[in-house]
Amino acid sequence: MLGSVTGSVFENLTQTVSQGAVWFLSKIAALLDDSTRPQVTATWFTDQYELVIGLAAIIILPLLLVAIADAAIHGRPGDIIKALFVYLPIAGIVSYVALELADMALTITDWAAAYVSGDIAADASQFLDGLGGILSNSAAGGQLPLFAVFIGSLFVVFAAFTLWIELILRTAAISLAVLFLPLAFATMVWPRVAKWASRTLRLLAALIVSKFFIVAVISLGASMLSAVAGAGGSRP
Repeated sequence: MLGSVTGSVFENLTQTVSQGAVWFLSKIAALLDDSTRPQVTATWFTDQYELVIGLAAIIILPLLLVAIADAAIHGRPGDIIKALFVYLPIAGIVSYVALELADMALTITDWAAAYVSGDIAADASQFLDGLGGILSNSAAGGQLPLFAVFIGSLFVVFAAFTLWIELILRTAAISLAVLFLPLAFATMVWPRVAKWASRTLRLLAALIVSKFFIVAVISLGASMLSAVAGAGGSRP
């Protein structure tokens, strides 16, 4: 009697966790298609970006004076010319076109990800249908042990939730990196701290293209597992 009640409770718990796994995976598919693009050209973002440009304009003046003094002390007049007529104009120009360039890079990355994945939503849907069939058959007394289904479902929930958080953090990190680009570009006028501009650009590039690799891996996994899940879900 007690064993029967315990088995029923565990079976219900397994079904609940399995349904949660399917729900999380479906949300991940929607998140990849709809919510992984930072809105760097939205009005609310551009308003904040203009404030940062104003702050960078204030910071770049003392940096320029320090760069000129440093070059004069060390007898490098060429650095003064570069700071005034090369790096200063470049910092101002790229600060104003950074949003368009970042949006263009995001568009190219999204296109490349869509090209590699084909239709990740369809792959995910096929995988989820097959996974639901496996879970349903197993919960009804199929070939897979109930405990194995429970552990597998927990792993799917954990993996999907971790990926979800990773995508959210990626979006936030890109937004912050783009927002503070004018401050990074302001450091270009002084060679001693100009490395921060290149580091920020490398970080932003890595964050942007990371979606391509994430989507490619998920698409490959979904394509492989959809066949297995479909075969498992079709078993009597």
